[in-house]
Amino acid sequence: MADAPTPNTNKSEIDIVKQQIQTLEGRLHSDDRGRISDIINRISALEESVDKNKEEADIELKSSYRNAAAAWALVAQLQQQMKNMEHVLESQSEQMARTTREVEDLRNRQLELLDSDEVLEERIEKLESTEPLSPTRECGPTSTPLNLLHVLPTATVASVRSSGPSHAPPTTQPTAAEPPRSWTVHVSLMPSKDTPFPFEKDTTSYKRCLSRGLHRMLAVEGNDAQSFTDAVSRAFEPLLRGRSWVPLQAKLCDAERLQGLPMLRPLEPRFLQGNYDQAFLKQHCAVLDAGGRIDSLYIAMEHDSLSWNFLRRSLVYMHGLEPAWAHDTMLDKKDEQDASRDHMGDEGDESPPAGNIVRALTGLKRRMSDISCSSLDDTELAVAKMPRTCKSSPLEIRRGVETAR
Repeated sequence: MADAPTPNTNKSEIDIVKQQIQTLEGRLHSDDRGRISDIINRISALEESVDKNKEEADIELKSSYRNAAAAWALVAQLQQQMKNMEHVLESQSEQMARTTREVEDLRNRQLELLDSDEVLEERIEKLESTEPLSPTRECGPTSTPLNLLHVLPTATVASVRSSGPSHAPPTTQPTAAEPPRSWTVHVSLMPSKDTPFPFEKDTTSYKRCLSRGLHRMLAVEGNDAQSFTDAVSRAFEPLLRGRSWVPLQAKLCDAERLQGLPMLRPLEPRFLQGNYDQAFLKQHCAVLDAGGRIDSLYIAMEHDSLSWNFLRRSLVYMHGLEPAWAHDTMLDKKDEQDASRDHMGDEGDESPPAGNIVRALTGLKRRMSDISCSSLDDTELAVAKMPRTCKSSPLEIRRGVETAR
């Protein structure tokens, strides 16, 4: 049997264990102190690094804010410049549009002045040939100076003439002393009586017709049918060549989109008796002005028509419009078959009527303001022809929407 441990033995063992524990605790404490100091040093270094990085980040953030503010200021400046440029562009566009309208008005005015020149020449020549000045009127003490009569409008001239001396001896033949009162009207010869609308002003078709004299201002010597028939036949003889013609009925279109535009229709058969006096024309055919006077008329050949091929070979009536006769795919495609013919468009010309070659209805119409040509006052004044160096400023002869003043 083994010997039982004695109390002394147990005590010594306990002391040994205590010593070992104390040794371990001392070693542990020394290790902990080194580790803690190392950890503290590392934490301090990290804190310093974090603080430094934070300061740098703050600096960079402030710099970014400044850059962003500068960028927004630049954007605002660019937006303001864009607004200014838009205003400038808008004003320039408006100015260009005004300039374009002014140029167009000047071009139309020039065409109208050319028209009025020719009308005045014809009117003066007719007055010279039909009503020469009498010697007493030329040298009378109360006669109005000739230059003044040349400048005054016809209504004013009429008042001057009516205010002359009233003690002149009565004539025994009043019909011979007072010729029929003449009147003026703008007449358009349409290529075909089936043409539904007049050609729009300044289109290629309109310029072609104008260059060959299909639009003319006529002076009619009297109100009877014979005077009107003679005036039309004489003016359009190079185109009619003895062929019969009829006036067309001009009726305002009542369609919603075309309201106010003149529609052309052939006269009813019961009206084709040839008695086309002023009253008949005013009631059935004419476009009237605001004063109820005949403003414009449209006529066409009764049994024939005019083709572009025929008009191209006709005599030039108004110069300066020949570029309109350049080949047009839409207008001339049906006339190419006759390009090699040598005839002047008389009988045998199988080209289609020029009035049948019409584009969209809304594109080839003229409003009443574009086709009106107000007739002059009915009062006529006989004035000897004198060389003219300038236009008569108060004279009003309208062609289209322009007025020659």
